Amino acid sequence: MSETTQARPEVLKALLEAEKELSQDKGPFRLFALMLREDAADRWDLVAAASWLRRDDRKSFALIVDELKKRLEPDDFITISHIALLDETNPAVETMNRAVQVEHGDNIHLVNCSFFGMPIENAYVFTSLLAGAAADEADWQPT
Repeated sequence: MSETTQARPEVLKALLEAEKELSQDKGPFRLFALMLREDAADRWDLVAAASWLRRDDRKSFALIVDELKKRLEPDDFITISHIALLDETNPAVETMNRAVQVEHGDNIHLVNCSFFGMPIENAYVFTSLLAGAAADEADWQPT
């Protein structure tokens, strides 16, 4: 079995900080994860779902990109080849939420799994929450 590609610790730290900041400013994520598809050759996908994100909305995309650019070195930023904004009720998001439950975590690392029917070599899950599970969701107010 071949050795899997790992994300750099600096990248993981920056993504965790970005996820926390966006959660505090906008509201909780249902899913925030970094995934490497088996055929992607060190080109990672950032997958995010939240009630305040819209899949085809440039503003939603820009919020994520701007937060990442603040925290990542250019060489690290370009390793994220795709940002997938998903509807929080997407069945794949709900499946991940049932399988992994974490909020603002930095230690959930999945290897050789499947997401959306795609083989994933590596996944780092920072937040994966069932609807209503966020500690601050009920009384969340933007800062």
